[in-house]
Amino acid sequence: MTSDEHMPPRPKPIAAAKTDPGLCRDWNEDSVLAVVSPSGGDALLVVADGMGGLGDDGESLGRFASQLVTDVLCRELGDLLGLRDPEPVAETASRDEAFSEEYVTEQFLLAFQAVNSVLHDHQPPAGMRFTSTVVWAFVQADRAFIANSADCRAYHLRHGVQRLVTTNRPLGPREPSSSYVDLDYGAPLGTGCEIQVNRGCPSEAVVPNPDQMGLVHLNVWAQPLEAGDRLFLCSDGLWDVMDDDEIARHLSLARSPEQAVQRLIDEANAKGGPDNIGVAVCEMMVTPRAAQGPER
Repeated sequence: MTSDEHMPPRPKPIAAAKTDPGLCRDWNEDSVLAVVSPSGGDALLVVADGMGGLGDDGESLGRFASQLVTDVLCRELGDLLGLRDPEPVAETASRDEAFSEEYVTEQFLLAFQAVNSVLHDHQPPAGMRFTSTVVWAFVQADRAFIANSADCRAYHLRHGVQRLVTTNRPLGPREPSSSYVDLDYGAPLGTGCEIQVNRGCPSEAVVPNPDQMGLVHLNVWAQPLEAGDRLFLCSDGLWDVMDDDEIARHLSLARSPEQAVQRLIDEANAKGGPDNIGVAVCEMMVTPRAAQGPER
């Protein structure tokens, strides 16, 4: 028996994502993504919530914006997922060491810069602006790197206990307001403004200095993962109508990520479905090793 056979198998991600227009809108401005790497060991989840209303042609500008965000993130983070040939890694470094928190944060920033530039380059004529909020997670081995801009959220569930990883507190000097529209998250995506990266830890609010209000803010966290853990990403169309306890209950009772996303969407619609709903769920699963027969 080799030394590897003494080690417990690493959990691998299984993931699902879905979006729904809700019950009060005729168009859907949310876009979602859940993709697992060819090796089965990594995953990328994205939820983007576009804003912009309808263009002159009747098409949703917000949907166009959120789909651009999702497509560009998948393209730019393809190396992390092994969707493209990655840059050479020193033979003495393991893959876990190569994908350090510093390296992944740098890749997140580069990807976010690309998103910001693409949205800016595709802006329609003056007076018809569009933008998007976004949250995404890169799951690698026993950890997840999570990023958000503005009010899309990420939750972590372990043994039935759920924690909000991201924050949607205002990125500025004013105190949180009871009125959602009063919250200021800094400059929106697609304005061409400089990007500020804020690094925190799970459940730690990221509140930059007042002089950073004119920047586009990207907040990054690192979240340890264990077998059985679930990550849940969503737009405000879900968390605005469901409290954290309700989200945790549906996330815990679902038998799979596919069932979880459907349960959560159904519950949000049962509460009136006032907004578009975007959700993505990832579960860390351990696949038992196949039984080995006697050597011949």
